[in-house]
Amino acid sequence: MDYAVEPFYYERGLNFYEDGQNYALASLLYRTGPTLFGKKGFEALLANFQMAIRKKLQLLLNSARNLDWKELPQLLGPLVYASSECLAAIATPGVTTDTAFVVLQSLISRMEVIAFGTY
Repeated sequence: MDYAVEPFYYERGLNFYEDGQNYALASLLYRTGPTLFGKKGFEALLANFQMAIRKKLQLLLNSARNLDWKELPQLLGPLVYASSECLAAIATPGVTTDTAFVVLQSLISRMEVIAFGTY
């Protein structure tokens, strides 16, 4: 989220982190991504994001465009339209997400355990 989505909103004066929107959208993607986009397409998007960090941005963009991205345009729109802010953030030297998804899954699982009701 920090590299593929947040820069798009930042450049438009919106605080992507306000009220935990970043966590909520990550959780929404984790829970609904395979259903909305198909397991194979969703897994390809995640894998291609990993590859994008290694300068293979076009694969990531194509992967996002090949999904029914309008199901979650707030998340995938910045990639589908190749937001320059997001692409620059993804291509930042030293940025890696190799363990990010595992950490994100752990965070989401922990939030679900400690949440009192819907979060």
